[in-house]
Amino acid sequence: MHSAVRLHGAGDVRLDTAVPTPTPKPGEVLLEIGACGLCGSDVHYFTHWSRMDSGLAAMEERGQIIGHEFAATVTQLGEGVAEQWPELTVGTRVAVEPNRNCHCCESCDVGNPNMCDRLLFAGCGGPEGACQRYLAYPASRDLLFPLPACLSLEDGAMLEPMGIALHAVNLAHVKLADSVCVVGTGPIGLLIIALLKLSGATPIFAVERFAHRAQLAKHYGADHVLNCSLDEAVEQVRAKTGGRGCDLVFEAAGSTATPEACCRMVRKGGTVLIAGICAADVVQFRHSVARRSGLTVKFVRRMKHTYPRCIALAEKGLVDLRTMVSHRVPLDGVAGALQMLAKYQDEDVGFYHADAEAAVKVLVVPGAVGD
Repeated sequence: MHSAVRLHGAGDVRLDTAVPTPTPKPGEVLLEIGACGLCGSDVHYFTHWSRMDSGLAAMEERGQIIGHEFAATVTQLGEGVAEQWPELTVGTRVAVEPNRNCHCCESCDVGNPNMCDRLLFAGCGGPEGACQRYLAYPASRDLLFPLPACLSLEDGAMLEPMGIALHAVNLAHVKLADSVCVVGTGPIGLLIIALLKLSGATPIFAVERFAHRAQLAKHYGADHVLNCSLDEAVEQVRAKTGGRGCDLVFEAAGSTATPEACCRMVRKGGTVLIAGICAADVVQFRHSVARRSGLTVKFVRRMKHTYPRCIALAEKGLVDLRTMVSHRVPLDGVAGALQMLAKYQDEDVGFYHADAEAAVKVLVVPGAVGD
């Protein structure tokens, strides 16, 4: 038996201390979870439950084990794994891709596994997530990525949000000296800034209402950090770009108010990329604002084919995965951590509660609970 965190409904988080430890089936491995990040999506499930995913409604009685940003150690090999993947041995530390795609639908065929028609996503609407001690998982080379010795399991868990940031930057087709603004500097926003810096974008603006996150935006490479209201940020971005606006603007706040502000910050013919997920399940901006400027608006759907590149960047020390980690909690601390993070997602006030604790990325460390 081992322990797991189950979400049974909005605000209903329970620690289950009697979860049977699985035996890996043929083609699977047993993973001991080393670290799992709490994502904005996990917070949305905690605050809004079935509104975010129709598959969750049927999960209330059994509960959904959440968590999809994770890294683990292989502790047992299922039948056939050693023959198919000799390098994957007991003790191998791996970053784990949470998206298990079918490999045979149209989206998969054209290289978009993140939009698979039959995807199974860890911790969301059925497949169990990683806020637990042990998890059986397919031993596939497109799901398990061995970590180099210089990267910790916590670093490995951070590769998932980094992958989303990398996918967002890929979609933007950033050119050298492109001017860019990132609205919202939670973990995804900070990682987008770091990758934009590597891509040669300049100047990089960051818009953030919380002072501690604004300071981190500077650390991660923002040239101008605007710790102010959205309207003031729009005015400052346009003023600092000679009235033109930025070439690219990334929305990474997940607020109802930010998409239109992004459309007002970008230049005519520019591109807005929506990476944040709004708890209200709506993206809104005035048609006239976007149409008259001929804007392109792209939505970021998870990630695709990013783990090897993320590992290479992290291994070379080109992206800082550690400074943004503000909290580490055991399994029995997940409920409190979700309550803390929920204060950053109040759609009614447009941005955030002023009394929210100085949190950025929270990592769950299952081994901190004795089970």
